[in-house]
Amino acid sequence: PEGTPEERVAQLGLELDGRVPTNPQGIYHPVVLVGNLAYVSGQIPRNPDGSLVTGVVGTAGADEERGREAATAVGLTMLATLRSQLGSLDRVKRVVKVSAFVASAPDFERQPAVCNALSELLIDVFGPAGKSSRSAVGVAALPLGISVEAEALVEIEPKVPSVPHDVLLSCVWAACLRRVMTSREADWPSPGEMQQRELRKLLRGLVRALAQAAEGRASASARAADGDAGVWRLAGHAVAVGRAAGRPAADTALPTAHHGAHAADQRRGRAAA
Repeated sequence: PEGTPEERVAQLGLELDGRVPTNPQGIYHPVVLVGNLAYVSGQIPRNPDGSLVTGVVGTAGADEERGREAATAVGLTMLATLRSQLGSLDRVKRVVKVSAFVASAPDFERQPAVCNALSELLIDVFGPAGKSSRSAVGVAALPLGISVEAEALVEIEPKVPSVPHDVLLSCVWAACLRRVMTSREADWPSPGEMQQRELRKLLRGLVRALAQAAEGRASASARAADGDAGVWRLAGHAVAVGRAAGRPAADTALPTAHHGAHAADQRRGRAAA
């Protein structure tokens, strides 16, 4: 499978609905987020109809293949829990650690082979990022008579908060008014020459730049140069819209915004040279 984790789930035809327990037997959080790490509580082999995969692996009622089926069901429950808590599996950056427990007969020694089914599922969904460190431990019994249980530590992408456009434009408008107090007026193009599609392009670019800055993907110098010019251009368009709506301060703020964008472009050119 290819694509994002959510796309891979669809391609593989994995059924995640109905796997998250609605009446957990203990007092706990399914997932606890600490920074960019998600600590996933012990997951059980729950089928979509609510039934559980039970039995002691290595006995007549539950051979190794039955154990692998249980491990796969645990993986599907884990995916369903992560999606429920994170909103999307696409936020998973990599699976760091999986600790798996297999209810085993005293002479059964193939717990790693049983837990491979869980690891294979995670790799199918997350690609190389699904291959984690792991423990596979045999135990005498597990809660509710289940065959396999597993917990995980997962690294996630930070969630960048969305900013409504009206809030963003209001902030730019306020910043522009502050700037105008120390700037002088000049002649600049009329609002009619400002195309709406250019405004939308600048909005998308600014939001993208903010997201990159939040994730640390852009250098400080690039953010300073690009962000300075981008904000000034956005301010110019915002006040142009305001002037078209009859806002009195816009006629003074508009040339200030254009002057700021021009100066930022000159600084960026000198830095590149």
